[in-house]
Amino acid sequence: MEDLIDQFDDCVAEGALWGEGSGNAGTAHLQVFDGMLDAADDLIGLGDIDGACRQLDHASVKSDGVTPPPDFIGRACTGTINTMIGVVMETLECD
Repeated sequence: MEDLIDQFDDCVAEGALWGEGSGNAGTAHLQVFDGMLDAADDLIGLGDIDGACRQLDHASVKSDGVTPPPDFIGRACTGTINTMIGVVMETLECD
């Protein structure tokens, strides 16, 4: 998770990842997605692997490029972030 969160932060800082939506919606979507990753990390820390898997699954759906539902993030790093979510989910042996 640490690598995923670091990559997310780096992509945002570089401008290679942004929140989808017009006006304040894009900023809000980016913040919510960041919160989803942080929540999954917290759940792992608490030993709630099922909860973390659910949270990561929700994040994956919001970054997979498939609509509906609309993605929360977009731009060049989106595929990398989505792939990294999959790797974490595989490591956690999510269903």
